[in-house]
Amino acid sequence: MDSLGTNDGYFYGQNQRNPYLASQRWLTPSLCRRLPDYETISSFGQLITDNLCYNHDGGQFLPNDKFPCFVNESHVVGILQAANLGTDPSLVNFVTTDAARLFLTLISMSTSNVERVSLLRTLQFHAFDNESLPIEFRVSRDAAGRNTIWNWHPSPPPDNTGHQEPLHVPGWGHNDKTLFNVYQWRFIAPIFGADQPFRFRFQNDTVLPYLSFDQREESKGFFGEVSKVNVHPAHIKVPKMPRNKDGSVPIALKKANEDPELRKYFDKEASNLQRLRDYKSNHLIKPIAAYEHHGDRCLLFPWAEGGNLAQYWSRNSGSSLTKNKLAWIFQQLTGLFGALDELHKVNCRHGDLKPENILLFIDVDNKKTLQIADLGLTTFHELDAATRIRKAKDILTMTPPGTSRYEPPEMDMDRDKKLPAHEARSRAYDIWSMGCVALETLIWLSRGFDTVRKFREETAYFWEWEPGRGNEKKYRVESKTQRHIKALFKDLPSQSAWRELLNFVEKRLLVVNVSRDSKVSSSKHREIASEAHKEMKRIQRKYYPVTTDDGLAPGHDYERSDTKPSLPAREHNLDEFDGLIGIERKATEEQEPNINHTLPEERDNGVTATLEENVSYLPISLRCFRLSQSLMTFWTSCRIDAEKINFEIVQEGSKLNDSWESLADNGFAFQALTAIDQEQSGPLFTGKKIFCAKCSRASPQALYPAEFRPSEAQLDCDLCGILLDALKRVHNDTVLPETVKLYQTRTAVCVDGGTNLLSIYVEPGCAIPPGWQLGLPRLPEMNSPEQFTLLKQWLESCDTHVACNRQVARENLEMPTRLVKVTNPIQVMNCSTMNLSGCQYIALSHCWGQLQKNERFCLLRNNYSQLQEHIDFDSLPKTFQDAITVTRGLGKEYIWIDTLCIIQDDKNDWERESTKMEEVFSAAYCTISAASAKSSMDGFLSDRPPRSSVHLRVKGSPDLYVCAHIDDFHRDVELAEINRRGWVLQERALSRRSIYFTSTQIYWECGDGIRSKAAFLGDANFPRSALDHYRDGRQLLIQDLYERYSGLAFTMASDRAVAILGLQTRLARALKTQAAHGSFEKYFARSILWRRAQPGDMISITQSTWLVPTWSWFSKTGKIQYMHLEFDKIEWASSDFESPFSRHPDMLSGASYFGRDEDHTILRGVARRMDVSEEQVASQIWFDRKNEVKVEDLRVVVIGRNKEGVEAKAHVLVICKSRNDHGEDRYERVGVASLLEKQVSEEGVKVNIR
Repeated sequence: MDSLGTNDGYFYGQNQRNPYLASQRWLTPSLCRRLPDYETISSFGQLITDNLCYNHDGGQFLPNDKFPCFVNESHVVGILQAANLGTDPSLVNFVTTDAARLFLTLISMSTSNVERVSLLRTLQFHAFDNESLPIEFRVSRDAAGRNTIWNWHPSPPPDNTGHQEPLHVPGWGHNDKTLFNVYQWRFIAPIFGADQPFRFRFQNDTVLPYLSFDQREESKGFFGEVSKVNVHPAHIKVPKMPRNKDGSVPIALKKANEDPELRKYFDKEASNLQRLRDYKSNHLIKPIAAYEHHGDRCLLFPWAEGGNLAQYWSRNSGSSLTKNKLAWIFQQLTGLFGALDELHKVNCRHGDLKPENILLFIDVDNKKTLQIADLGLTTFHELDAATRIRKAKDILTMTPPGTSRYEPPEMDMDRDKKLPAHEARSRAYDIWSMGCVALETLIWLSRGFDTVRKFREETAYFWEWEPGRGNEKKYRVESKTQRHIKALFKDLPSQSAWRELLNFVEKRLLVVNVSRDSKVSSSKHREIASEAHKEMKRIQRKYYPVTTDDGLAPGHDYERSDTKPSLPAREHNLDEFDGLIGIERKATEEQEPNINHTLPEERDNGVTATLEENVSYLPISLRCFRLSQSLMTFWTSCRIDAEKINFEIVQEGSKLNDSWESLADNGFAFQALTAIDQEQSGPLFTGKKIFCAKCSRASPQALYPAEFRPSEAQLDCDLCGILLDALKRVHNDTVLPETVKLYQTRTAVCVDGGTNLLSIYVEPGCAIPPGWQLGLPRLPEMNSPEQFTLLKQWLESCDTHVACNRQVARENLEMPTRLVKVTNPIQVMNCSTMNLSGCQYIALSHCWGQLQKNERFCLLRNNYSQLQEHIDFDSLPKTFQDAITVTRGLGKEYIWIDTLCIIQDDKNDWERESTKMEEVFSAAYCTISAASAKSSMDGFLSDRPPRSSVHLRVKGSPDLYVCAHIDDFHRDVELAEINRRGWVLQERALSRRSIYFTSTQIYWECGDGIRSKAAFLGDANFPRSALDHYRDGRQLLIQDLYERYSGLAFTMASDRAVAILGLQTRLARALKTQAAHGSFEKYFARSILWRRAQPGDMISITQSTWLVPTWSWFSKTGKIQYMHLEFDKIEWASSDFESPFSRHPDMLSGASYFGRDEDHTILRGVARRMDVSEEQVASQIWFDRKNEVKVEDLRVVVIGRNKEGVEAKAHVLVICKSRNDHGEDRYERVGVASLLEKQVSEEGVKVNIR
């Protein structure tokens, strides 16, 4: 790899041959037959001048969005010809790509008899371009010491890499230098925001793009004053920022005080803000830039149009807020605790939290968000530097003291000990401050802002000394503060989020004692941020659940109802997220097999690993390919013979882990690459790569040392840089560890025993060494012929898979009632009348989103005839347009889209069609999933930015590409918004194969290589592959599936009983049993013993038409969990109950069981009394919702008993008597319990439970 260290750039200075003289010879009259067209050039210069803008202090600049108007190919060619430079393509490309600002500067200098454009050839030769600006002119003397020479000195690059010699242009005098210096500033006004540097040091002549400057001081703090500045919209790149009426963008400019002693604080604040720029929380202010100009030190932030939290209190009456506003306020408080948690996780403390430092931002969509601001007081420390360690090492904080009112009592302890003002402080400081803010919020909500103002005037702190303690100071919560807390307990409703918040503030936040270990929560000490955030989220989920589902599909125009949180209970621990879908599991069982089997890929240095040594690398199943948006790679299934592996199945084995391992398939890759135009997928030229000395000596088998030290990496080295970027992503841009242990395979560089960081690809067109992965530098463009060629190649390959080829079975499937024909004219087709039986069609899985009524494009009764005649493509939502485009690209003529194939305002049609989802998705040729689209307006074929890569030329080996690892099916697909919709679960399970269009890349999924339950939902013949391998595990897999489904969201709560019918029908057929109401005849007893798995109540669902019994979890909202009952240890009490299946042996699992015959919903059982106290009721019974029934009115039906045990238990359904709408007595389920046999009466009476 000797070429890695070569830098063959060329630099020419005064000692080199002067090409300007050559250009002068080229322009002599003998060679040039006409003079330059001065008029054309000067007229164009005047046009540029006419489009300049004036900034706030009279400086002129050309807005960034005007450059394409003047620097395009046609204008550049015209000016070059006017300057007698011809139409040399390389010069035209140089101007349009790299030297637009120089080009405009030279034009502006030209007059009616002088032109300077011809200097462009010399500038091109010497590599002077936009990046060289601003040019500094320095004077020197010629060899004789008589004539003045003005030398061009380019601006040094921001990263101080590279070197460029100064340039001398003969004939240039003082006037030329002066004119260039005046005009260049017009074309280099800075741009702030995304993809731009954060720190700037501007020269005095820099023209700032501020159109107006409000000199009125908006606020003033420790560092300086804040003013409002209006920036030209072309010079601010921050999404969602609102604009003024004149189009300018308001931002906040914070100017530091001129005190020289504050310089170190400005530098610290700027550095901290730069680190916080990319934080995830929406409740941390995102700084825009920091710069120095004319001696001023300034920071730029988004403008908080809503002011600060205290101002919000003063403008609004807390007691008169609507429920939605109350929910918003609690959501914002939860978000603020989350932001604090994010800061504390990286060992960062704010140090001055107060209502005035919490700002209200209103974006262009009128979305309001509270954000923590004034982060200049923030202090970062090394992750292992806890407060007590820093104190022991005399590491003082750089943070000046915060606002005293909100500081905790330990600050007074430090003052009493006469410690420095900058003594190291704990992150518990912020927790106390947030407790103060939360308490004042509660006072405002209950008694108004005047009470808050009076409370502030009466109290200096939220703590005080306890009297009568002598010289020893003992601290407690301040007396008036305690009185307000006591009054609030009387004011606030007992069952409310605000009452629970008040209790949390009193018991866990405003706590004097601080733990020495800031990472561990202790009931005796002030709470830590992570646990505080969890508690806020718990309260929010209980009282103000956030709607996370945007979908209505399959939709209907009925009354919308509230949706529930849609992620499972373990949503915040991705390592524990028990998803059933993915690329490949490293190990499919919690209990791993103990076998000796060589891995398909050897470790470096020729050491062969076995599964005994590292069983977690066992490749079992794979049915996902993916198309990377930058480097194209292909994956296929592993060929390990699973039948020869003796798995020991345990009950917990059905809980799937979520660790993925990808395997390369160069056979398919080669086949696909030969079918596309590789010119369209060749590497993008990104300039010559720079490598440090270590990387220049690296080998393909060991690109990096096994112990990599980030501090020793060279920032200007491309190979070091791409690894550092990957490590920052993994560590969320926090402080990197001192040493990172790396492990490299032939296809990836990863953290040893952990996350993949980089992917390694071999260039096509050469002999591929064993184990290396074939790939292209970039994927064909979205919506291009090459892309569809690849997708069709995959589908054709999939058709050859035995597991995926279900042609015979498909012929027996019923076609959908309607399809959309995608060839012109686009129209809705009736499959039966148009004789479309057996035709191939695509099915679309998507989110409707939160749309206005006029944005919905649906099949309705009043437009059915019209859409059968013609559908205007341009009037369709973007997602539907993209779906039709993909269908055409795949060479298919028909697509099924729920909103266009189900009559949305016809109840009968919707009810009939919604029960046919098994047929719709099973019979589809392929399902396309708009995974990246949050609504039907978004589309999913948008361009994606290319992934950066490093091209390595290796002696004696194929060229390699190293790029960031981005394969994350779990993140991109399983956690996508679309998979939070209840309808999508069965769409995925019932589909023969799927293509997922995500925001990062394309994934595809089919059933090839299915050998374990890890691929449960990816099975083309769902659920055969999983059920073939498990006996008792079958029921556990079904329970796991239903538990997951119960946690998904629905816009119409009544859809809960419908959106799984197709999947339930398929399962019943595979198990050769009957199914209804979420239960299976074969497993009926176990399947009705479910319980609530969420803190909030399960609410009964008002059914539109269906009859759903209360003993079915279909009848209530909320996530469920099945009781943990060990197999072979339970004796089912079949004489105590009678399922509806026993009376209706022909009961079907499809739509028919939703008939109006109530007997199909009746569970008959022997109702017995319980011998339990009220206290035992609360601790032993899982109620579906808060119990309001007296114990003497409760009855139980025994479903099963333990076979053995000293104190054997009975597992019961808890019921109570109620009355229906007709005044008739009935029994309904209210919960479940496991009771001692002696607690259940021996006598009972048979009742009907509906």
